[in-house]
Amino acid sequence: MKKNAFGYANGDWEKGEYKGYRFWVKHYDEPSAEFGWNGSRISKLMVKDAKGNITFNYDRGLDIDAQDKGTIKVLDYLMTIFG
Repeated sequence: MKKNAFGYANGDWEKGEYKGYRFWVKHYDEPSAEFGWNGSRISKLMVKDAKGNITFNYDRGLDIDAQDKGTIKVLDYLMTIFG
């Protein structure tokens, strides 16, 4: 398994931590208007808070919308990278 800026990745999956939240993101090289979150390169994304609660989940469609302001900061951060 190769190491990247977010930790260890398996294929096109990345995992990392930002401001106390953990995230797992599956992304592609090109954005997708059909499957990408907000038209981005992200096709799947889960965010958990420090207690392990899922605060956002996107699996080629929105399952759980952002639950708090901290999650929104994580989403903004990830869009700067994978948008």
